Amino acid sequence: MLLSTGRFYATSAGGGGFYAPVLTDSMSNAAPASSYTFTSRAIGTAHANRQLVLCIATMAPVGRAITSITVDGSSTGLVIELNDFSHSAFIARVPKSTGTTATFVVTFAGGIEAMALGIYDTRPITPTPVDKGSGGNSVTSFTIPDIAVSTGGFLIGCGLTYPQQTSAPVYNGVDTLTENAELSVGGTYPITVCFFSASTTENATTNDPGISSASSGAKRAAFISFL
Repeated sequence: MLLSTGRFYATSAGGGGFYAPVLTDSMSNAAPASSYTFTSRAIGTAHANRQLVLCIATMAPVGRAITSITVDGSSTGLVIELNDFSHSAFIARVPKSTGTTATFVVTFAGGIEAMALGIYDTRPITPTPVDKGSGGNSVTSFTIPDIAVSTGGFLIGCGLTYPQQTSAPVYNGVDTLTENAELSVGGTYPITVCFFSASTTENATTNDPGISSASSGAKRAAFISFL
């Protein structure tokens, strides 16, 4: 049935199969501000079915909501907002069929210390997520419980840890959750930010993706799955 949807593309590696999510760019800005602009950032190959998934991590004196995100002037839809004390995680999505670069503007309800942004090029069958979740704790390893995934779909997420330390993905599904980038973001409360993704080959409702590090510390994570 999935093949009848027309979702059979070349993979990001150039072979046959379902299109795997591609982290096209990642960046950070450690200057305090309430609005951040990232100009001419890579967004992958133009495609009629392309949807950008944006993963955002922040540090702030208090939890700050995102008031707007624009991509080349068009507003995105915020899907996940973990608006927590000091460290927060967000995920947004926006259809973007044209272009290979774009300018991103992220505006917050008040000033923050720093932020990081990861941009994924994806090709979902439907823009509506299969599942999503977010949370945090001060531990060595933290996961989001029971994120449903679908065969032929994908899972994307971001995680952060404070204080800064090398981090890694945690996942109990049959597929490999890959760390696509890890950024050290400075400022008053320096954090390590990671961007994760996996192509999913199972239908499951009890998968737990997350982030780990060698030492205990504040962890925040947000994950979203699509078909």
